[in-house]
Amino acid sequence: WSCLDALHIANVGEPSGPAIVWIGVEFGALSFEEGSKVAINCHKLIDSHGIRDYYVEIRESRVMRQAGNRFFDPVPFSDPTFTAQDPYTATLGIPISIKDRPWAEGTGGFYLSAGGNDKNIYLVTARHVVLPVDNDGNKEYYHQNESKPREEVLVLGTSAFNNKLAAIDYEIRGQECAITDAKEGIESVQGMDDPKSVREYEEAEKDLEAAEKGLEALKALRHEIATHWMAKEKRVFGELTWAPPITLSTEPGQYTLDLAIIKINAGKLDANNYRGNTINIGKKYTRQEFMDKVYLHLTSPTSFKFPRSRLVKLEDQVPESTLVKLPMLDANGDPCLVVFKNGAMTGTTIGRANNVSSYTRNYFAGQYHESREWPVIPTDKYLGAFSTKGDSGSCVADAYGRVGGILTSGSGATDSSDVTYVTPISFIMKVLHDTRLFKHAHLNPALA
Repeated sequence: WSCLDALHIANVGEPSGPAIVWIGVEFGALSFEEGSKVAINCHKLIDSHGIRDYYVEIRESRVMRQAGNRFFDPVPFSDPTFTAQDPYTATLGIPISIKDRPWAEGTGGFYLSAGGNDKNIYLVTARHVVLPVDNDGNKEYYHQNESKPREEVLVLGTSAFNNKLAAIDYEIRGQECAITDAKEGIESVQGMDDPKSVREYEEAEKDLEAAEKGLEALKALRHEIATHWMAKEKRVFGELTWAPPITLSTEPGQYTLDLAIIKINAGKLDANNYRGNTINIGKKYTRQEFMDKVYLHLTSPTSFKFPRSRLVKLEDQVPESTLVKLPMLDANGDPCLVVFKNGAMTGTTIGRANNVSSYTRNYFAGQYHESREWPVIPTDKYLGAFSTKGDSGSCVADAYGRVGGILTSGSGATDSSDVTYVTPISFIMKVLHDTRLFKHAHLNPALA
């Protein structure tokens, strides 16, 4: 059971009637028959105390803290809800938005520890994802006065939430079609005893069982999300802590600085759902497809291992020297560095970092500014862009399983980018280490 309540429920102008004892149980925990038995036993217990004139009702109910939900635990790759649950897990690529501006959406980058005595876990993203570029005067944001309203951060903005719910509906329809196919397969060979028909019958039965389990799991997940994640308040997972002004520079060693730090609220992460800086590369690529894009040359010295779980644990950071001296070889034997990311809009994509800096020119704060960028290009023009709008803030990792930086912008003729621009992690950490708040920052935050 989850909760126990005693109350009267009455219509306006009418007597309240008998008392009602409400017993809350987790969703799907009891069948109708089991619930009836529980209610009867409760009646017997209450009657034994001489109490009469009441009802006992069993209802599905989950106790919720008003601060919102914790992240889901990661599920095995074989779980039918693997893809559908991903936006609600704590792996990198969390679709985020500000509570007061849920139409502006982006991606959570990587986790950070401030070091020292600060036991909080922080999430790094791009400033323009969480603060309006034109309306705040591009001033430093630092929340330290509790009397001022907080900039609360959500899992999924309004549009993204609706899209993810629609995606679950699509998967549900897919399982329903699979059930129909399996049943037709069973009927087509039922009663036949030749070896081929027997095999087809057995395979169709297995398919039917898998589809029915998948349908049940997806419907339960959809109910959970529609019931407990629909309200914005339930999707709050943190608050904006610090964001320096956006800085555009072409000076040596400088890059575009578009940075924001989000503090994760207590109770959102625990030993079951937190994996540190881990990217879920999902189902978009098979093992062979992904590895073919990582190992471009037989002698290319990368240590990347494709995990069965699809959860890639990131260790360390791409050193500044690697931005120029690329450590891998492509199919032609030329130096390269393969990178990948999981963005809120385009999901997992794979690209190649260029060792020649790009430069952008943007109209900002009343005038044009040039800035230096670390560029990433798609590996294959037929597979689409490396990023598009909504992917800003994503963590870009390299084929050695290291944090490379955060995605800040891109260029091209459409919303999808021909070239994606990344702020390198080496530059980000230098900026952080020069601050009072994050002078001891590192990329291995642990639960307190």
